[in-house]
Amino acid sequence: MEAKASTVSEIVKNEEPKTKWPEVYVGCDTRESSPLLVAAVIKGIKAMRVPYTDFGVVTTPQLHYLVANHEKKLKADDYVRDFSNAFNEFCELSGPAKPGYEPSICLDCANGVGASTFAKFVPKVKHAFETNMINTDTNKKQILNYDCGAEYLQKDVRYPTNYSTHDSPAKCCSFDGDADRLIYFTKGNKFHDS
Repeated sequence: MEAKASTVSEIVKNEEPKTKWPEVYVGCDTRESSPLLVAAVIKGIKAMRVPYTDFGVVTTPQLHYLVANHEKKLKADDYVRDFSNAFNEFCELSGPAKPGYEPSICLDCANGVGASTFAKFVPKVKHAFETNMINTDTNKKQILNYDCGAEYLQKDVRYPTNYSTHDSPAKCCSFDGDADRLIYFTKGNKFHDS
């Protein structure tokens, strides 16, 4: 691999780009393989002498938002700020909650990157709903998506680990590990008990 990297570097040195190089945005989730993959990607980017920004551990929607708004040179936490502001504006436009509205929700974070991002979002929108977050351990890579998360609910038709049909709110949802998919469910769903 080292020989190929130096060959690419030689080609790039000899060929001046006719247009300005784009900037590459790099981000990863909490999978065990992420650090190795990011290191390989950055090594390739450097060999090509292309500017890049490494955002570290971010959700897939965060990275998409950063790419879509590249001209603004945003930071990863700007996603939380912008979406919580938009959510709060929407709540103001919607007016007061209707009688009988249940503000509590259980969020299964699949032990993935969505847990840390959503934990930053919750305090900014706490007037609208109360969140009980479960499966938030991002340190144990082997439990990412294990018996939890959107795909688990969809394919296994079971409640996620750490969900209680007795103590949890009636409204619930599950992210997948990189938080680009969300499944909404209620206590009344016909899931098998784990």
